[in-house]
Amino acid sequence: MDAEPSAPSLARVPPLPLLSPPRLHPDGEGLHNVHASSGLPDSTAPRDAALSELGERQARDAASLLESSGSPPPDFVYTSPLRRAIQTSLLAFSPPPRLAGPSANPPSAPPFVCSPLLTEAALGPADCASAPAALASAYPSVDFTSYSADCHAALSSFPSPPPTLESTKPDLIKRGDEFLRHLSATHGGGGGAAAVVAVSSHSQWLQGFAAGCLGVEE
Repeated sequence: MDAEPSAPSLARVPPLPLLSPPRLHPDGEGLHNVHASSGLPDSTAPRDAALSELGERQARDAASLLESSGSPPPDFVYTSPLRRAIQTSLLAFSPPPRLAGPSANPPSAPPFVCSPLLTEAALGPADCASAPAALASAYPSVDFTSYSADCHAALSSFPSPPPTLESTKPDLIKRGDEFLRHLSATHGGGGGAAAVVAVSSHSQWLQGFAAGCLGVEE
């Protein structure tokens, strides 16, 4: 068995030429949150929980806020393979429909890319990702090339008892380190800064990435 990886230091992350740090975005409320608020055990939560009605509104509100702020839309949107993160990505960062004449050019959507690096260890059914083929069929505008069958196998079950959050930190930072390296290799050689958004359904991943990889404390 391989030894548990140690947490990589920020110094190991290569510089990101011509790339701004990614903007981190959480998902909206999921059906598993509704399940938990009803007092039901996590073990009976819906598998790979989708957004609740409130979660969908939260994602649309984020889209409205982005448009009203005048901020430029992202060039790339990365999402974890969990449904609630994918749905949040599409609802929050797809261009809104315009009331314009037939000659107007419709706004183009940024590329949506699924990355299993934006996840943490599954702690229950709600964190067990669906199969790549099922997700590709449900969300054809998302690129699932990086979400392989091997990745799905690692994210489709959860241990019992679940691991402690402290024990998962080294893996969280390792994933964040790998994600930064991917961004540097993929978007770091262009002619300008690429605006990247990363959507994760796990607050621990977002916090670990911000603190452990970007050096930003909450």
